[in-house]
Amino acid sequence: MCDTPRTTCVVSLLLFATAIGHVIVSGDSRINNLLTVPVTSEAKRFFGVASTDWIVDPLCATEQHNRSCTPTGKRWSSSLVSDSEPCEKLSGKRVAFVGDSYARHAYVAFLSWLSKNYRDASLHPQHDSDCEYDAQYTEKICRHQIIHQTTTCNGTVEVRLVYGASPTVSIDLLTEVDMIVWSVGRHPYNGDYSSRNGVNDAFAYYNNIFKPTCDTLNTTEFCEKVVWLDTHVRVNAKFTDEAYENELAFHIESPTWIFRSCNVRRIASVWDATDRLVALFPSDAKNMSFDGVHYGRAVNLLKAEASYEAWATAIPHC
Repeated sequence: MCDTPRTTCVVSLLLFATAIGHVIVSGDSRINNLLTVPVTSEAKRFFGVASTDWIVDPLCATEQHNRSCTPTGKRWSSSLVSDSEPCEKLSGKRVAFVGDSYARHAYVAFLSWLSKNYRDASLHPQHDSDCEYDAQYTEKICRHQIIHQTTTCNGTVEVRLVYGASPTVSIDLLTEVDMIVWSVGRHPYNGDYSSRNGVNDAFAYYNNIFKPTCDTLNTTEFCEKVVWLDTHVRVNAKFTDEAYENELAFHIESPTWIFRSCNVRRIASVWDATDRLVALFPSDAKNMSFDGVHYGRAVNLLKAEASYEAWATAIPHC
């Protein structure tokens, strides 16, 4: 490993993950190739032979709300978790999603998936009907109607949202809950949007968020409880630091830095799914994102499932 910024250090995550026991839930058969090429424009849209892909699913036409389907009826083929398993394994446990809008959307999808209520599982009882179904994922009005703590699985699982631009995992939260899904990095770590310090910069987040957070906490508990929720490929880049090569660098490097600082080995990723979606089905990708930055139900259901699976997978040496 090296301690240099991302411009001079691209870590081979797959080989490193094998050595340290990372659990990476992504369905990403291309990751070894991605991690051995320079993070430049030449690395854009690099595809190897994928073991999973967007496939046509006739059920998308009749079960659109509870499936990870594109508008043209394709479904990501790596769905591995049975519908009943999460509620059984999480029964009596507490779950927290910590992060920005990406974490919030995964939280919405997680509640929808576990409750099988895709209409309003994440909303306050007194909510606008315009915020139901896929509108739960929108950013303007409906995000303010999201309930930040509730139960699901017929009241057997408590789920909460710790929401903010760059929130951290506190000692109280680490002690209180059994599963934490953490996702940050799309906002400046210091809140200065003029400088945009740290946006898609894993090394900066290591120095300013990960390491300060975990220096005083029990990293064994981090290993056992925390899932790092990877970034996704945006449809559009609104700023230069959101360009594909910067997203790719953050995708590659953030699992390494959060392991080094916090001993987090559980990685949930939909990078492969969104990379192939944007590159191969751009019209679908555009219609699945309401602003070019955030995705709606389909992609976030994949995030919810990957987060659960990463937590549920045993790690032998925390």
